[in-house]
Amino acid sequence: MSEYIWKDPFKRPLRVVTCCPVGICTCILTKIAVEKVFDQLGITSEITPTTEGNPMGGVNGTPDILITEGMQLEALKEKVPAPIALRIHDLGKPDEIKAEIIKHLLGVGWLEEA
Repeated sequence: MSEYIWKDPFKRPLRVVTCCPVGICTCILTKIAVEKVFDQLGITSEITPTTEGNPMGGVNGTPDILITEGMQLEALKEKVPAPIALRIHDLGKPDEIKAEIIKHLLGVGWLEEA
C-alpha cells in the first residue's frame, strides 16, 4: 500500500461539500464515506452535506472539493466553484472511493506519494 504526503496548500481544514442531487440524503452517506478516506490520509477536513438546491450549503468560503454520488456533476460544477469536483459511483466500494479521491488530490498536487 502506498503512503502519501499531504502538501496542505491551505493551512486550514480542507473544505468539502458532499452534494445529494436528488434529495434522498446520499450527501450524508457520501460524507461518512469520504470522511473515512481523509482520516486515513491524515487530512483534516470540514465536510458539509448539501443538496442540489443549495449546493454551497452554508460553507464558509469556497469549497475545495465537490463530491457527489449522482449524475449531475457537470450542472453542480457550475454552481460550486471548487478546484476539484468528482463523482462517486458506488458508496459500497470504499477502496474505489479512496482511489478516486487520491487520484484527484495527486492531480492537483495537494498530495504526493512518499
